[in-house]
Amino acid sequence: MQNNNSRWFDWFSAILLGTAFATVTIRMRITEWTPNMDVLGVLAIIGVILGIMLGASRFTSLAALLFAVNYSIFFIPWQLGLLVGNAISWDERLLSLIGRLSFSINEVANNRPVQDSLLFLTSMSIFFWILAIVAGYQLARHGRPWGPVMVLGLTLAIVDFYTPYQQYRDRYSGFFVFILLLLAARLYLLRSKNEWLDKGMAVDPEIGYDLGRTVAISGLVLVMLAWNVPTLVNALTPGTEIQKVLAKQWESVRNRFQNAVAGLQNPVSVVSEYFGPDLALGTGGAQGDEIVFTVQTQGSRPENVRFYWKARTFDLYDGTQWKTSLSKMTLVPANEWPFRYPQLQARQEVSLILSPKVTSLRNIYAPGIPLQISRPVEVLGNPLADGTTDVIALSANPSLRGGEVVRLRSWVSSPTILGIKQSSTTYTDEMKRLYLQLPAGLPSRIPALAREITKGLTNPYDQVTAITNWLRKNITYADTVPAAPQGRDILDWFLFDLRKGYCNYYASSEVVMLRSLGIPTRLAVGYAEGESEKNGEVFTVRRRDSHAWPEVYFPGYGWIEFEPTASQPGTALPEGSNLNSTGSANPIIPPISSLANQSSAEPTPEGGPVGTGTSQNNGTLALIFLIPAALGLAIAGFLWLRRTHRLDFLIVPLPILVSSNMEKRGINPPAWLKNWSHHLKLTPMQRMFARVNWMLFLMGRKSEPAQTPAERITELIQAEPRVKNPANDFLEEYQNEEYSPRRADYYKARDAHRLMWRIVTAGALRRLFSSFST
Repeated sequence: MQNNNSRWFDWFSAILLGTAFATVTIRMRITEWTPNMDVLGVLAIIGVILGIMLGASRFTSLAALLFAVNYSIFFIPWQLGLLVGNAISWDERLLSLIGRLSFSINEVANNRPVQDSLLFLTSMSIFFWILAIVAGYQLARHGRPWGPVMVLGLTLAIVDFYTPYQQYRDRYSGFFVFILLLLAARLYLLRSKNEWLDKGMAVDPEIGYDLGRTVAISGLVLVMLAWNVPTLVNALTPGTEIQKVLAKQWESVRNRFQNAVAGLQNPVSVVSEYFGPDLALGTGGAQGDEIVFTVQTQGSRPENVRFYWKARTFDLYDGTQWKTSLSKMTLVPANEWPFRYPQLQARQEVSLILSPKVTSLRNIYAPGIPLQISRPVEVLGNPLADGTTDVIALSANPSLRGGEVVRLRSWVSSPTILGIKQSSTTYTDEMKRLYLQLPAGLPSRIPALAREITKGLTNPYDQVTAITNWLRKNITYADTVPAAPQGRDILDWFLFDLRKGYCNYYASSEVVMLRSLGIPTRLAVGYAEGESEKNGEVFTVRRRDSHAWPEVYFPGYGWIEFEPTASQPGTALPEGSNLNSTGSANPIIPPISSLANQSSAEPTPEGGPVGTGTSQNNGTLALIFLIPAALGLAIAGFLWLRRTHRLDFLIVPLPILVSSNMEKRGINPPAWLKNWSHHLKLTPMQRMFARVNWMLFLMGRKSEPAQTPAERITELIQAEPRVKNPANDFLEEYQNEEYSPRRADYYKARDAHRLMWRIVTAGALRRLFSSFST
């Protein structure tokens, strides 16, 4: 017996419906409102397919609805989560999506422009997803998709109205009408056939004429409507009387909507929070109470630690502003950290979750020494002579959006006074060169004041403490200061005449005075600890917490923060000794425990019964409720297995799996399978180098197995001299990865390899054409 639910299913009409949705989504894509409009097309096509499958199935309407809801919960977050970044764990992607949407909705509620296009993209994704599922379902089950199709056509008209000068926009409207014409004809034919089948009627010879007349009339109506759309658009064009009346009536609604999609007018991220490569002392000003970011600690807060949310440090002072002597940034993928640090005493590891509460955040505010970050970051680092790195600044790439989350681990200092006092007072030449610099023309009474404050003190810690306390007691805190008199040194005027100011002046004065005493010191900027909640496990950082402070270097302990600014709590280190610390100066690689696998406290969704309804038997009723529950448990189980690495065997390529199993059973795999398996086991760099053999083949050269990588590159250069520069660059990075402890620059190697291919291909084509001509 024929399934009544599938009598309207037809592949041709399904393709036509999918094409209609694809046409509209492509039209929206070329408007460039947001660079991620491809998500709409993917969701629309998947939604049409899913709707058709549900419509053609034997499931009841309620069962189909439950299935659609379950699939919606998966597909929409899945597609939106792909936009966050491939190297980021899925739990963090979902938390970031929820945070960004909450932040954007709050901005709309407060009638402020939303710079993040995610709110618009999410709304459109849900809209097209529902529209596609309903259209596919109605098409396959009832043969009447016209309600969703009319809404789809209205959407296309709105897009044309808001982008009236888009080139070839009328072609999309015309093609859309043409597709609808074919769909209408196809559905009319299917409906007629079903009626004939039900009534057992024979085909009338005139039916072709009648059907053609009906299609012609329907097509004429649709074409007339399409032709009149431009007239309707012109009637609503700015400047006409109708448009003025409508604009006046809906001005408030339109303004609120524009705030919600303000980010679509300029897809480029507007970075609202950034500490750059230089810092002027400035004159200050009110910072405000706006929340910049929040931080949640994972686990208990370390004892005797005050958090400083550091953005970057500065080493050069020219008398008016601070600068960073380094400029080369290194792009580090998410959850990777290639830098080596010296083993330091009195350091505790902390795990944190940072969430921006502003439109966009460029700096990563990591306390102490960063060990790992769950987002791609650009790192400004100072490579030292012993092979270790001094991290100067971290910048998210791309910038963090408001509401996202980023996980990071750091080493924070927790020394004791006795431990620091017993540290070495011998500094390397590198430390002296970088962090004892003083500006030319520094007034002599500033070093004299430093010597006077520390008179009789020989230990660096005692000297640092004396200058810190002197600044806190003798300088009054003020949010603003007047500009320094013309020709006066700023710090000299601050210390001896003005005697009031804010953190930039406090910290700069301490750094300069300590450097004059021969103690390596630098200036750090970022934010003070902020407001703490839940026993110090959650911190709220506001703009008024923007801060600058000195960091003093103690051999064996690294950089230690001190607090000379009178408005901030003073530094209070405990007495005692670091009995549990090791003082080894050997460089180490920070222990990496994947942030992607750390558990996070996510809210558990609440809910109750979905609904009840009559069923023919208890088995069907149980199936309706058990299938969604089983699907949820299956997804949860899959995520758990993946997180615990119990599904790692699934990612082993099939040729390697087959070849290894054959060898375990004493069977010799064929040569082609061995070669295939060997190729799959190569690293990306090794695979790129393996293609050098093909380049040699194209140039008419033959590679020998005994040749070294350098010999093969040399032979390639002899065959094609123009490939010399990129070939040498590629060889250098390949040797760095294969034969040295240095970390290879994969992106540099990839670019050089691509250029080699282009040059070799062009050379091979020239040789081929020259042979034909001769």
